[in-house]
Amino acid sequence: MKLKRIFFMAVVLLMAIPSIGLCFDITAQVDKTRISREDSVFLQVEVTGGKADLDLSMIKDFKVISRGTATAYNYINGKSEHKTTYQYVLIPLKKGELKIPAITATKDGQTAASREIIIQVSEQVVAPDDVKALFAKADVAQSTLVVGQQTVFSLKFFTSRRLSGLGFENPPVFTGFSAKPFEKEKSYTQTINGVLYQVTQVNYIIIPQSPGTFTIDPAVLVANVVVKSNRDPRFDSFFNDSFFSSNSFKPVRVASNPVKIDVAQVPPYSGKEKFSGLVGRFDIKANVDKTSLKAGESATLTIHISGAGNIMDAGLPEIDLDKQAFKVYDDNPVETVQLTETGYEGSKIFKKAIVPVNPGNFVINPVSLTYFDVDQKAYQTVLTDQIQLEVTPSEAVHLAVTPSNGTKDKSVKKEEVALINKDILEIKEGLEALKDYRQIDPFVFMLLLSIPAVLFSGVKFYTLVAKRDVPIEKRMEEKAKYHLKQARAMNTEDNRFLGHLYSGLVAFILAKGKKKGGNRHHK
Repeated sequence: MKLKRIFFMAVVLLMAIPSIGLCFDITAQVDKTRISREDSVFLQVEVTGGKADLDLSMIKDFKVISRGTATAYNYINGKSEHKTTYQYVLIPLKKGELKIPAITATKDGQTAASREIIIQVSEQVVAPDDVKALFAKADVAQSTLVVGQQTVFSLKFFTSRRLSGLGFENPPVFTGFSAKPFEKEKSYTQTINGVLYQVTQVNYIIIPQSPGTFTIDPAVLVANVVVKSNRDPRFDSFFNDSFFSSNSFKPVRVASNPVKIDVAQVPPYSGKEKFSGLVGRFDIKANVDKTSLKAGESATLTIHISGAGNIMDAGLPEIDLDKQAFKVYDDNPVETVQLTETGYEGSKIFKKAIVPVNPGNFVINPVSLTYFDVDQKAYQTVLTDQIQLEVTPSEAVHLAVTPSNGTKDKSVKKEEVALINKDILEIKEGLEALKDYRQIDPFVFMLLLSIPAVLFSGVKFYTLVAKRDVPIEKRMEEKAKYHLKQARAMNTEDNRFLGHLYSGLVAFILAKGKKKGGNRHHK
């Protein structure tokens, strides 16, 4: 009888061991099993029994992006249940039949595994009448360029659903180009095949740096799509508040199309004028602030280059000025460049201070600018207007003039001295400027300089002598009176009260003993 009872209990324990040892379970599921190369899979792993360590290292065919975890506690029929949900976005790395291997979970030394999932990945095939809810499109304003020519690359994201958290997973890469994004993105609506889309557009200015054929790879964007709940619509009016909203977000991923751009080298230049290196559309102007001046006076010559293209690379053109007739001083250029919807536009201003040396009539020849016109596909040269300068003699001062007849007459032709300009410091114009002031004798100067030192030494000597004549007991009595007076004026609870009282008593005792005390500080 006892043997039967023992055998029965052993059987019960053996049946209970699996349920005791395996106290949690794991399941994995995806939102779809057939996708295109530009699509993604939403993977949800649910662990019953609490949090566990998941091993996703066996997933080789997908790029895994974590989207967070969620924990829930349920109490059903007197039993509590703890569930943890792990969410991931899987991005396919190739096409074909891809596998999501069994995912293992480890908790408290126990291991559980999910089932294997097969995902069919194919190239995107969209029928002409098939309108997608989410898609991205990339294009350029010009697909055929020359080196240095700018164009606009546009990336558009179309959606007919509510989104949140739109961002780049892989931003566009412009290999072979210099690129700069616009500061602000555009948002507008567009109707396609009767469907209203919300469009988000990001523009880039790109400039090719070398010739060749380039392909801008697809940009990948990720976002969260609002998924409506299956709640009874009769309660929508009450639950419209965001606090009660049960709408969830589903992560999505879309990729744009690749863009091909052909870049040619700028044609060889064989003109007479120097090529500026500018590619686009440009103009040049020149002017001076005054066309009539005196010899020795300064005028400002301004060269103004404006247009659309690589205006920031503009340099100062060559100016035909006679270096024997003018002195030239350069100024720093002023650049004004802004990014517009069609690219870089702006101006560059160069200024020169020119000073004619001799009087006469002078000509500043036209200044030329040669650039490559992207519209005409040819080199263009623009010129400034010719500038006439009239330079009159300056009001020079002549002290003597030698007769031109060659005689030895040494008479001097006197002319009145005229003051043309005033200096920053005032010029003395009166006869007192010629008065000879007597200098100070060096001995007197040194004597005056030593007076402060002599006075200071005398005061110091007097102080030492006066202090030495005071008896020690007298100085100690004065010190005692000082400290007792300070203590009398203080509150007894003041920390300094006892210090002054102690110092006063010590000084009084030293005075009676005719001894000198040092400075002591007591707290």
